[in-house]
Amino acid sequence: MRIKNKLLFVVCSLLFLSSFFAAKAQNLVPNPSFELYKQLPCGVISTQIAFAAALQNWTLPSRGTADIFSTKIDPSCWAYPFGDSYFDMKKGKTAFGVQTPRTGSVMTGIATYLENRDYREYLQVKLSKPLQKGLYYRVSFWVAQASAVYFAANNLGFCLLKDSVLVAHDKPLKLKPDFAAEQVIETKFLEWYEITAIIEAKEEANYLLIGNFANNKSTTVTYIESPMHESWDKYLQNAAYYFIDDVSVQEETEEEFAGFRKREKR
Repeated sequence: MRIKNKLLFVVCSLLFLSSFFAAKAQNLVPNPSFELYKQLPCGVISTQIAFAAALQNWTLPSRGTADIFSTKIDPSCWAYPFGDSYFDMKKGKTAFGVQTPRTGSVMTGIATYLENRDYREYLQVKLSKPLQKGLYYRVSFWVAQASAVYFAANNLGFCLLKDSVLVAHDKPLKLKPDFAAEQVIETKFLEWYEITAIIEAKEEANYLLIGNFANNKSTTVTYIESPMHESWDKYLQNAAYYFIDDVSVQEETEEEFAGFRKREKR
């Protein structure tokens, strides 16, 4: 009888621990890698309505129109991520550059800087449940620098808000980011780079926004003299542009938060 009771205790303990760690590791971002879609676009996204009609859960908070790229669409499409470089990835013309999604077959892309104009693009998603004030969260997403643009930039980051944003302009949003990368982000061809930070929730935030919240004067850029690929649109080349994939918001411990803050100060 005692053996049965001990066995039952062990089983219950294991179930509790597994459910605890599963809850802790829960990603609060729905459709984190953009694989849930209604209809994949062939061309450039031109309106906020068109973007919302294509992807589930994700929206555009401004008139800066982020784009959707997929390996599932016809190779002749503007939004096909290889352009006409499928058989030789180091040659040919593309929209913004050649890149493979980090996971699955879909990724998004945003302009974080445009030469001579304060133009910005952002992504917005409603979390599956609100953040709890005073708790700690790790926010991360993966980026890849476009290979057909002349600039790389810093300040790519995120903002957590209680209410959604919807504005009728394409300029930098007047929001204070919870985190912005200080370094100019340059990635090697086809490689992905993780932007990650641990924050303390200041309010019961419901929404995550991704982008560059600074104007051109406050943004550091690196000029790329000879991009690997040529863009179909010369105007698009004068930008810093990044593909985005695998977005995550997960609860973290106070110890991890303290460690992150300590590393930031170095």
